Amino acid sequence: MFYFVNLIFLLIYSKLFKYFNIKKKFFLIISAIHIGGIMAFRSCYTGTDTFQYYNAYKMLIDYSGGMLDLVRAYSKFPGWAVLFKAVSLIFGTNPNLYMFVSGYFIVIITWIAISLFDIDQMQAVLLYYLLFALQAMNVARQNMALCMVFLSAALFLKDKKKIAVFLLPLAISVHISAIIGILIIIVFAVKWTKKRVYYAVALSVLGLLSVNVLFNLFTSSFAGYSSYLLGVFKASGRNVVMQVAYILTFFYAMWIQRNYALDHNKEQILLKSSVLLWGEILLGVCFSTEIFIVRENLYLQIFIILMFPIVICYVNRYRKVYKFVIYALALFYFSYRIYSNYGSIMPYETYLFKN
Repeated sequence: MFYFVNLIFLLIYSKLFKYFNIKKKFFLIISAIHIGGIMAFRSCYTGTDTFQYYNAYKMLIDYSGGMLDLVRAYSKFPGWAVLFKAVSLIFGTNPNLYMFVSGYFIVIITWIAISLFDIDQMQAVLLYYLLFALQAMNVARQNMALCMVFLSAALFLKDKKKIAVFLLPLAISVHISAIIGILIIIVFAVKWTKKRVYYAVALSVLGLLSVNVLFNLFTSSFAGYSSYLLGVFKASGRNVVMQVAYILTFFYAMWIQRNYALDHNKEQILLKSSVLLWGEILLGVCFSTEIFIVRENLYLQIFIILMFPIVICYVNRYRKVYKFVIYALALFYFSYRIYSNYGSIMPYETYLFKN
């Protein structure tokens, strides 16, 4: 019930902010405190990976060597280690700081990215809570990298290219899967037209033939992740239901671009995001049980929270149906994660009331 109560709470104050026409930035601040707090104040036993990194943070607290040795010791995720060593030096040795910092880091960075665009930010935040907030409590380190890639892409779209490119290696240093951010920035660097998107869709099907080559190249370069491709880990395929939402969003976005006179900026946002979403669809449908693909697809899926608020702005006979279906699927996905306890997010526990 905890997550559903917070969903209702989010819906109530979203409506109140809209009804009283309160400035968007205040909604972002309140919702960041709220949703960030759910992640930040969770117990180390909420989320499959949380206890592992909680203990890693305790080891960082006790670490007394040099920074270069620290980077070598945590060569798989040096950025994460440096960040949390700095946290321990500045804010003290309470190990619960790991959940606090990682939780608010994820939400604040994501919210900054959302704030860069003139969209219905309430819709973006609500969709984020339904689709991404629960899994962020499980794979927090990757979600720290995910939000940095998302912000990097948002900055790139807003012509802040130097800062955007600077963020990418930082994200990769937190989680190597963020290397897909390079591809995302390349996609955003291209000036897309509808015809070019159609060409990309056609060529991407041929690109499936080289997937195994790319996988082998990745694992030969980053041996620590080879187990993902050797079949040691498999995803359950639970994300399949959400492929319907991504497919609908892709085709609806393309339909909007064909039938409405969009300004240049919104058209480019939709075209570029559509290319990424098509990549997610292709990989998500064909490799739904491959955990490596599922993890990488997170970086493509996040763009739905940018696309959805844009396309529902255009009034037509399909708008209400599309909006209803997306939210119905998102709520189903949200509910399923809770009732199946996917990622060990249940029961929700907090360290605030522990002795």
